[in-house]
Amino acid sequence: MKKEVNPVVFWVALALVLIVVVAVGYRYVGSPGFKPDTKGSEETIKRVQEGQPMYQPPADAPVPRPPQQGGGAGQGGGGGMYNLQPPPR
Repeated sequence: MKKEVNPVVFWVALALVLIVVVAVGYRYVGSPGFKPDTKGSEETIKRVQEGQPMYQPPADAPVPRPPQQGGGAGQGGGGGMYNLQPPPR
């Protein structure tokens, strides 16, 4: 049984794939309607430079929180937001 691909079929298929890739790339990057977002971080940079957090999660988000007043070294090893101590063996 012949297991070779006809070279004409191969080159036609390769040309079609190349045309599709170029067309999709032009549509997303090269078309006149494509305008990447280059603004919007100025406010965030100002907040961080003033010492405020970059992002404040919602109050009901399940994320680690910094300890409240009176918390500290007894809560998670060191008083930080994360428990950096490995679990006991």
